[in-house]
Order: sequence, then C-alpha cells, then structure tokens
Amino acid sequence: MSYKSIEVYYDIADIPGCDGSNPMDPKALPFRDAAMELIASALKEHRLGQGEGAEIGMGEINIGFEVLDTDEAQDVVWDAVEGTPYEGIREIAVYNEDLDAA
Repeated sequence: MSYKSIEVYYDIADIPGCDGSNPMDPKALPFRDAAMELIASALKEHRLGQGEGAEIGMGEINIGFEVLDTDEAQDVVWDAVEGTPYEGIREIAVYNEDLDAA
C-alpha cells in the first residue's frame, strides 16, 4: 500500500496585501484558508484527494493534500488556481511513500 501527497507552497512576501518583512503576517491566514478550500474542492471534484492540513511560518504557507495520483493532482491544482489570487504558487512538492516497505 502506498501513501501519496502533495504540498502546495506560497511565499508570504508574494501574497497581495501581506508584509514581506513579517514571516508570520496574520493577513496570510485568510489567504491560506481560501487557497486550501479552493484546491481541496477541485481535488474532491476530480475524486483525486482531500486536504490534510496547512501551516504558516518562516515566511511561507504550505498546504498538504492526500491524493490518489500526484501527477493528476498537480494538474488539477494548477488549473484550479489559474486566473485567481492563488496562482502564485512557489512550488508543489510530491511525496510517495510505500507503507509496506519494512
């Protein structure tokens, strides 16, 4: 059995209205929550995955999703954020773990 996930990263300094000199700018929280909702809804609509959680700190936001297919999930994420305030993704990290490996 395997566990697959993606993590979507944003730099707080690149979020409109946020203070780039404040690595924990509280204005980034509503942005994080809205981005997570948008992406989770798109993944759910495509039956590819669900939200796992989100973090903020060290000048960045990361939002994690458990997914069935990492490549398809990345495509869905990019399509979902295109043309929205959430398209400024810095990176999407991919994780694949074989849970049966000893």
